[in-house]
Amino acid sequence: MNGIKLSVLLYNTMPDGRPDGTMEALQAATAGLDAEISIVNNLPEQEAGQVAATQGEYVLCMDSRIIVGEDTLRTLCCFLDDHPEAGVVGVKLLDGHGAYLPESRQTFPTGWGRFLRKAGIGRLTGTPVAGSAPEEITVCDIPSPSFRMFRRDNWEKAQEAPSQYEAAIPPVRLADQMKQQGFVNYYLPERVLFMKEEQRTYKQKQCRLLIMGYAKEFETVKQLAVSRLPDAEYVNLWDLGEERVMDAICRKNKMKNFTDIIFSYPDVRTEQILLFMDRMPEKKISYHIYSFKEKRLISAVR
Repeated sequence: MNGIKLSVLLYNTMPDGRPDGTMEALQAATAGLDAEISIVNNLPEQEAGQVAATQGEYVLCMDSRIIVGEDTLRTLCCFLDDHPEAGVVGVKLLDGHGAYLPESRQTFPTGWGRFLRKAGIGRLTGTPVAGSAPEEITVCDIPSPSFRMFRRDNWEKAQEAPSQYEAAIPPVRLADQMKQQGFVNYYLPERVLFMKEEQRTYKQKQCRLLIMGYAKEFETVKQLAVSRLPDAEYVNLWDLGEERVMDAICRKNKMKNFTDIIFSYPDVRTEQILLFMDRMPEKKISYHIYSFKEKRLISAVR
């Protein structure tokens, strides 16, 4: 495989054709890792050809609206190194409020789903597994369709097996083919942020901002934040020169009723952002990331 450990197929799903913050985080996650990144069209009928054109030992298919942590890809590669029986491996998806997305683990389509597809109503997809997010590695039918990694050699073997879900989207077909060839599909509790088009859960006039960063950069981030959220009635700093990121989950901040939290990146690492969002009990807060490199605010919700 020409020494390439990981091939990333970044499926462009953004209306303007620009991965919104994904690339910067992805480049940080692949730093020091023998990896190739290809931005490709999100066309299901072309996926097999796109995977076949990769050169890495492992292949990652991910939606361009996903932001990964610095250690996520290495963790998944190490898991695949240790588990040759693994088929498709998925992760724990978080939405723009830090809530777990049940689509992270799915079951194969039901008979009713097949009927709807044959009737021309919608696409044949998996069924999200209801309930809270498992905090341990578990076996599942279909790992997160929007973010999945697999060994390329196992993918080639899976192509030899006909899928009973030929009318389904590629993630469903591949998960089924892997299973038919004796491979095991896994869910790993590794966090990633899936920036779907979600709506705010409060009225804009109630907007109260908490900025996590250093005091010397506060005014720069504040000005941009206020320009994006002009109805903000209160803006406060959580000074990383004096406080730790995770300590912001506290009674004092809860009493201030913050509706939005802005992380200054890379002052706050992506891994810290994801951990904070996951651990924060309040799941109505809207999160944003200020990129010093791109000088812009990336919003996880609209």
